[in-house]
Amino acid sequence: MSGIVSDRRRIGCDEHGHPLVGEVDEHRRFHIRFRARDADIDELGHVNNAVWVTWIQDASVAHWLTAARPQDRDRFVAVVLRHEVDYRGNVRAGDEVSAITWVVRAPRGVRYA
Repeated sequence: MSGIVSDRRRIGCDEHGHPLVGEVDEHRRFHIRFRARDADIDELGHVNNAVWVTWIQDASVAHWLTAARPQDRDRFVAVVLRHEVDYRGNVRAGDEVSAITWVVRAPRGVRYA
């Protein structure tokens, strides 16, 4: 699909294309925080489930961009095979949430389902 230019930001990056900032702990887990914006709130008054999935994508790709070798960042991609959300109450505009990602196994290369 070369030649197509998207006006959307790159997943896992800010609006300038820089990887979202998080921290890797001593167990190689990646920690990142998100703040809910007014546009994230649905008609029930809390963060919409689709926004949660966007945050999951952003966290996983930001983890990849932080952990990968520079020469591998644009050559390979990381794909989430499983995600889990623990809802601990309604998140409203201005609230912050934490996301933690980790890798269970060593990379295995190409997979098809």
